[in-house]
Amino acid sequence: MTETLEQPPIISHFDHDVLTLQLNRPARANSLTPQLIETGLTALHEHGGAHTVILTGSGRAFSAGGDIGGFLDHASSTQILLDYADRLVGLLNEFILALVESEALVITAVNGPVTGGSLGLVLAADHTVFAETAFVQPYYGQIGFAPDGGWTAMLPDVIGAAQARNWIATDTRYDAITALHLGLAHEVVSADEFGTAVRAAMERFAVMDRAVVQASRGLLNVDRDTLAGKLDRERRAFLDLIARPSTLSRMRAFANGSKRETDRLREV
Repeated sequence: MTETLEQPPIISHFDHDVLTLQLNRPARANSLTPQLIETGLTALHEHGGAHTVILTGSGRAFSAGGDIGGFLDHASSTQILLDYADRLVGLLNEFILALVESEALVITAVNGPVTGGSLGLVLAADHTVFAETAFVQPYYGQIGFAPDGGWTAMLPDVIGAAQARNWIATDTRYDAITALHLGLAHEVVSADEFGTAVRAAMERFAVMDRAVVQASRGLLNVDRDTLAGKLDRERRAFLDLIARPSTLSRMRAFANGSKRETDRLREV
């Protein structure tokens, strides 16, 4: 789907060493496209000196993951679909790595539902604030995609491999409180308190020594090359599954009900 200049796929705002990136496709539940991710990467590079980066979404969803409509728009041939999927997942991996490697402290403000590969934008954060209406769900088993966005590359480090495997297999929807118990959320607040909680987190981060946070990332996380390799394995598995006739059928069936699903995500 083409993004207009009047409606940029990400609204970026830089003020007092804080870069805010607001996913801005609310009519599509902020689903991910190459243009959206490229816009985010450009903003990160342009404001590499930011002390804090805040990621959030427009409307009622944080992000519905990869845009099914975008995949179907590129399904006129197997190669066109594979090229598009390769570009999208590859860019998502770049975005995740850029956040993890950023000198900034990263806050993900999860204003609503998180599905599919958009979980990577949560896993890459130093601090996450969830609105109480938010939930997280894989959706991979329904669509026929292999997990991307760190579901296998990063999530097991947070909740354990067995729990991650079960979650993907059962396609369970976990609400914000469950996300808090799992360690995905660090704060859960009401819609009325959401903006205040994000600003409070930003103010706490403003006085923190970024070098300490960078050192802790390096000590706690796998090295960059290892993470990049794990994310690339996800990309290759994604390409292996997406062009199957059964996956195309599942995408089309899902798209037939996508307006109802997108509306539901926006109204939760």
